[in-house]
Amino acid sequence: MSNNHHPKNLLFITWDSDSTNYLESLFLPILEELQAKARLKCHVLQFSWAKEEKVNQLSLLSESMGIRYNHFPVSKAIHPLMGTAFTVYRGKQFIRRYLKRHKIDIVMPRSTMPALMVNGLMSKWKNKKYKVVFDADGLPLEERLDFTELKVSDYQYKFLKAAETKMLLNADIILARTQKAINHHLGRIGESHRSKFHVVRNGRRAEQFRFSNEDRIRVREELGLSENDMLWVYAGTLGPQYVLKEMLEMFDKHLHLSQSSKFLVLSANGNYLQQHLPAHLRDKVVHKTPSFASIPSYLSAADIAFALRQPAWSMRGVSPIKLGEYLLMGLPVIASKGVGDTENILLGKPFVNLYEHNDPQRREKAVSWANGLAKIERTAIREFALQHFTLEKCVEDYLTAFGEV
Repeated sequence: MSNNHHPKNLLFITWDSDSTNYLESLFLPILEELQAKARLKCHVLQFSWAKEEKVNQLSLLSESMGIRYNHFPVSKAIHPLMGTAFTVYRGKQFIRRYLKRHKIDIVMPRSTMPALMVNGLMSKWKNKKYKVVFDADGLPLEERLDFTELKVSDYQYKFLKAAETKMLLNADIILARTQKAINHHLGRIGESHRSKFHVVRNGRRAEQFRFSNEDRIRVREELGLSENDMLWVYAGTLGPQYVLKEMLEMFDKHLHLSQSSKFLVLSANGNYLQQHLPAHLRDKVVHKTPSFASIPSYLSAADIAFALRQPAWSMRGVSPIKLGEYLLMGLPVIASKGVGDTENILLGKPFVNLYEHNDPQRREKAVSWANGLAKIERTAIREFALQHFTLEKCVEDYLTAFGEV
């Protein structure tokens, strides 16, 4: 990106639930680095139904990074669909005024709902004043087909797909997480658009996700584990696509060999865990909802991690960020085959068990591999992760994509 002129104003627009932490954990650090390296002044507009406490927390965090944060509440008081439509209508007007008032140069909608709102404004822009960078995310609509009741024949899907396609056709730059996602989109809009697509990795700050022996000792004492007891860990969202049942089955098989092991689940979805946790594992599975900043201390205590996702069709568009966290911490990982592009770089690595979801013996093979792990060479695992999963590498991808915008 050119550095020969005054900073350009970028508006990042996102639409989130009340429980996601992608903004603070992924996008704010990226925007902070882009401000420093690309002479940008970043603004964030977040549509969500988060509570006031969370909004205030995000506002303070953004301010500390020199990013201007704006929150727009998603209406939930009336029927969900009507509330969404009402929010989109009002949100579009808010964006239009914001672009003018703050002299925005680059508009960056993330995923479908922000794209829908920006689409409604683009047709009114005379001479297309603003550059549009569309963060297409993964394959969010296909993910809903795979894991919710949504069907291809539903009006809602057709409407949102049309909005996504319109944005793909009109955006100046499109960001995707995998090459497979780009190929999918080009199948819909045509090869002539290939040059505006770019793969951007997900990454974490290497200095933040770093093993600490002090944290390991402290957390393991807190969990009642000796140094020789094995601690399994999963960090992230829980739901149908994250195969909790399989993780619990593998941990249960391992327990037959080592009764003193424990399984630590770091997730905001505690209710989902409780609903699916067998009674005989209740004293062996520990649930915590840590702040993002304290996740590395818990990962330092662990010996092996799960990075599993049901490899449905839509998962080819995903770049699992938890995988990077685990590997930066020097943890061996059981990771799904068929998710995103990561399998290509993980193949043959001794610290990764590539989990074949269609193999009837997959659980036994993974547990046997885990039980046979020698002393963990954390440094070697981290060295590999530093080549692929850092915020620095991620920002390099963004800078390449932005080019001379």
